[in-house]
Amino acid sequence: MIEFNECIKRMNDFYDEFINVKDVFLLKQSLVINDIYEISNSFFGLSNKYKFYKSLASKLRGITKGIIDLDISNKNYKYVEDRLKQKFRKLFNTLFTIIFTSNYYERIEKKFFIEKGDLNSDQEKLILFVGMVDIENDDIKVYDELKNILIIAQNSDYYVLPLIACNQSYFEKTLKRFKFNIVHIAGHTTERNMLLFNDERITGLKFTEIFYRNNCFVDLLVLNCCNSDLYYQTCGKISSNAITYDKILYLPVPLTFSDVFYINIMINKNTYLVSYNRSNTDGHYLFY
Repeated sequence: MIEFNECIKRMNDFYDEFINVKDVFLLKQSLVINDIYEISNSFFGLSNKYKFYKSLASKLRGITKGIIDLDISNKNYKYVEDRLKQKFRKLFNTLFTIIFTSNYYERIEKKFFIEKGDLNSDQEKLILFVGMVDIENDDIKVYDELKNILIIAQNSDYYVLPLIACNQSYFEKTLKRFKFNIVHIAGHTTERNMLLFNDERITGLKFTEIFYRNNCFVDLLVLNCCNSDLYYQTCGKISSNAITYDKILYLPVPLTFSDVFYINIMINKNTYLVSYNRSNTDGHYLFY
């Protein structure tokens, strides 16, 4: 069986080589998809040892098998193309999460599983970054925001767990399994004041219920989304502090805010409030 580091290397090679390939039929018909399925099976076999990856390994294997089994002989070309695009987006999103957490998975295994009763120390903290966009619809540059935070966090006491284009169910499972200090949401709110997950639109009340059901209360909730202050007003008490935005967000404001805020927290060791004050350059972020 392929070992953990070899699995990660092959996933990373696949990701780097094919992330920008637009011809999904070419990807499906190439032998490389069989290779990634072999890797996903090996990774699933390893997941009993690495519990952090249990559900991700199962998800990766299911997505890859779905791509291989999809019948492309259907005469409705557009339907098949859309299905393939959706499946490959899910594949790349899952690979992204696995690859970008692989450098510190052992620390997460030891420190952050609630089921082990091993809560965070004062020195080490965990951030859940939720990017509510797909790879092909990243007009707000969520990937750039996340990558910058990951770079800033490299030599700090913070660990970042990324969820990209996740559905509400997986978000809830993640909240249940870990004790987070910060939940950072980057994405879209709708005109009807709902938060856009990959599979549904979530009201503030439902968002709150997800936290309550899983006994989740965080130090800080960051809603780096358009008009998120209105959304926050519909939520219950799920965090000690919160940062919201009171109008439409235009680039590069969310990226600049996020960069300066996390540099102040992680590198300069400032409090949330001091970090907020130093990063709120346009005056439309609010702190609670």
